[in-house]
Amino acid sequence: MKLTRYERETIILFNEKEKYASIFTHNTELIERLGNFSKKHPQICWLKDRNQAGGHTYLLKKSALSIRLMAPRSEASRNKAAESMRRNRRYRKTSGLKNRNKFIQRLEKESAV
Repeated sequence: MKLTRYERETIILFNEKEKYASIFTHNTELIERLGNFSKKHPQICWLKDRNQAGGHTYLLKKSALSIRLMAPRSEASRNKAAESMRRNRRYRKTSGLKNRNKFIQRLEKESAV
């Protein structure tokens, strides 16, 4: 049975009493991450069930679960990050430079002109 993208959901359940959270998901990236984590840390994370539609349920100790909320970035912060990414991309594409600092100094001189 093939599910629509809307039906392929992720549900994280936990309460104040139990020590473990239940994570049910169809998200392949999250399934892979949880699978790798459970192999490294079987004492705090393990596969509980798989369903026929491709969903996986993992149990995870609540102390290992983190939910991160991120505030929107300012325009200046986005521009600074984009410039840094452009510099790093140019550095990686440029061969023969042994010293990254020399490369960055050259870029700064070019942009100052």
